[in-house]
Amino acid sequence: MNIYLLTQTLNIGYDTYDSCVVAAANEQDAVKIHPSEYIKDISEWGYEWVHYSDRDKVEVKLLGKAAKGIKEGLIWSSFNAG
Repeated sequence: MNIYLLTQTLNIGYDTYDSCVVAAANEQDAVKIHPSEYIKDISEWGYEWVHYSDRDKVEVKLLGKAAKGIKEGLIWSSFNAG
């Protein structure tokens, strides 16, 4: 399991996520994780992050290996509330 920093500049401004840290096996799995702990289903993805079809515009940076026992999913996110 790896730790990734995901960032996006496609949707900026109020009520948007600009970044998050996730645990995932690889980059392809990492970009499938939404920065909201409440949104799991891709059909609920809105423009507060990136639309499901725009996941290729999310920048992915490998931060390192996860500690033993860390499960895949969201660790931290940055939300710009309005």
